[in-house]
Order: sequence, then C-alpha cells, then structure tokens
Amino acid sequence: MVKIEKGDETSLRLDSKNKAQKDRECKVEQAKSDSIRNQIKIKKEKYRKLVDSVGYLPTSEYDHIKHIKEHELDIYSEMKKLKPKFFIDYVSPNYLEQPSHKNFISDRNLLRKLKTDTCSTNYIRINDTLLNGDKIKIEIRAGEFFENNHKVKLRRNEDAIIGYDLIDGKFPFGGNYGEIERDLQMVRCQIGNKNFDLDMNRVPSINEPTLCETNSWDNGIKAFQDNNFIYIYISGGNAASTYYGKLVLDYEKYITSIFVDYYPLSTYSCFRNDFIGF
Repeated sequence: MVKIEKGDETSLRLDSKNKAQKDRECKVEQAKSDSIRNQIKIKKEKYRKLVDSVGYLPTSEYDHIKHIKEHELDIYSEMKKLKPKFFIDYVSPNYLEQPSHKNFISDRNLLRKLKTDTCSTNYIRINDTLLNGDKIKIEIRAGEFFENNHKVKLRRNEDAIIGYDLIDGKFPFGGNYGEIERDLQMVRCQIGNKNFDLDMNRVPSINEPTLCETNSWDNGIKAFQDNNFIYIYISGGNAASTYYGKLVLDYEKYITSIFVDYYPLSTYSCFRNDFIGF
C-alpha cells in the first residue's frame, strides 16, 4: 500500500475542489450557450413564418424599422453590450445622406424581388414587370479599374501602400485595403417610357462588386420594388474591405444610396445568412 503524506492529501483535496468548481462553471456556460441558441432558433422561426405568410409589404404600408428591430437577432449586440443596440440605429445617423432617407430603410424580404435574366462576372441584367404594368430593365456593368482615370488618395503604412483612402473624393468601398481590380462602371435603367443612366459621379465608389456569385451571406446584386421606389442591393469587397448597401431610385432618377463598410458589419455580427440589413 502506498502511503499518502499529509501534504499530498491537501493537494489532492484542492485539486478535487478546483475540478468540481471548473465543472460547475462549465455547466453554467453550457446552459448559457444552450439558452442563447434556443433564443436564436425561436426568433429565426418566428421571423421566417412572418415573411412566408405576409408576402409583399411596402414601406408605405408597414413600419419596416419597427419590424426590423423586433426581428433582428439583437442578442449578438446584447452580448457585446453595443450602443446603440440595433444595427439600423447605428446606420441612420452615420451613413445616410439626409435624415429623411431613413424612410428607405427596409427589410427586402418583405418587398417584391425583381427577376434577373442574365448574370456574369461583370454584367447583370434585371428584367421584369412592375406592379403598375410598366416594364423595367436594369443593366449593371463592372470592369477593370484604371487608377489613372481617377483622383486617388492612397492609404500607407510606413513606406508600404496598403489600400485607398479616397477615390474621386469618396470613401472606396471594397478598396480601403488591398488592390482594386474591378469597379462598378455603369447602371442603366429603362422603366416604362423613361431611360436614364446613373451619374457615376453621384454614386459611391463601389469596387470589387459581387454580381451573381452567392455564399452563406446571400450576396450578389439583387433589385426590389418598394411601391414607387427601386432598391438595388450590392455587396462586395474582401476581408476588411467588405461592404453592403443599396442604391435607391424612383421611376425616373437616382435618389440616394446607403452603404456601410466592414467596421459596423463586423461589430454587429452581420456576416450571417439571417442578416436582415436595411
């Protein structure tokens, strides 16, 4: 029989006590994790049932902001203790051209998606009929980025160039880190008897756009009807240059845009397939 010294007995008791404490702590953390997963599951199921049942609900007939706050998975921001709590409350004061453009914040899953009939790496055509009977065709083209055609301010780290600070005086979505190979070059619209191209000087600097590729984040260019407005959703970029946003048009002209960069998207845990957005 091995004789256990008194000091060894004390050490064993402490080890046993510490292990029991760690086991209790692990069980508490596991219970928290299980509770969070259950809350997320319930909220996602409630949201999906609503979207599947209501169909088309334009912003003029339904409070989309209230709806988004009710159904967004704000548990992520609660865990991080973020202020403001809701992503759209961060977007509104920081990324809108005018306060009144808050009216364009929407859940696209409640809007009418327009059909895409052609899509390739650098070209997409949206071709459909609006609810008033007018035909709509939107052609969007990206192409090779030629730096010499733009006024640029480079982002530097000591002697190295790591990206762009400004392109033509605008924040370079998709280009603030790394090189740019492609940029958005044309948005052409035919709506009813109106034909117009968007003035790319007014549109944000949109680089490395994802046209028709898709992933778990549901990217790719998509257009939606919101009564008398058309929203063209665009995302793209890579890593810390990732962005998300939309162009806002009526039936005759470009109105504004709402685009956000990587920082708020990452902060509010937006890189997930149940992200509602705006």
